[in-house]
Amino acid sequence: MITPEQAQVMMSEIKQTQDRSREFTGYWRAGVYIQLWGFIWFICYLGNYLRPELSGWIWLVGDSCGVLGSILIGKLQSSSKREGEGKFYLALSVVVIFGVLVSNLIKAPEAIGLFWNCLFMTIYMLVGVWEGKRWFLLGASVFVLSVLSYWVLFPWFNLAMAILGGGGLMLGGTLMRCAA
Repeated sequence: MITPEQAQVMMSEIKQTQDRSREFTGYWRAGVYIQLWGFIWFICYLGNYLRPELSGWIWLVGDSCGVLGSILIGKLQSSSKREGEGKFYLALSVVVIFGVLVSNLIKAPEAIGLFWNCLFMTIYMLVGVWEGKRWFLLGASVFVLSVLSYWVLFPWFNLAMAILGGGGLMLGGTLMRCAA
């Protein structure tokens, strides 16, 4: 016969297992998005380095591919609407609108790139506060690399961000997918 104390310990272990399973499933699902956006960053920043006069078009095409790819991944990963999905898209829209408004105030193209990197990596860090330390570590790492690239490697900022930012996101996404 199981005592009430033993039952409580077992229930606590079940809860811990459920929480860890949810965390690692979240990492696994998010990893492919992060890999996709790492690839987009790599291609777009490399394009900016090679053809800076086409920067706007490069990012327009890259971001469009990233959004379409993210929608496709979402459709493939889920057969039903997830709880809070509408709020997520609303919040993302607010962030993007804010980013576009601020970008119009910034004149230097590299500073605009740094702003967007820091904005989204701050969001990663905030997600990490609730969803797991890997989000926080990835966001903080790419944030710091972005700022250092801007200040230390300015003439090669776009090339550095292709390698460090895009490569960092691709590596981070792969590590998140392997966490499960």
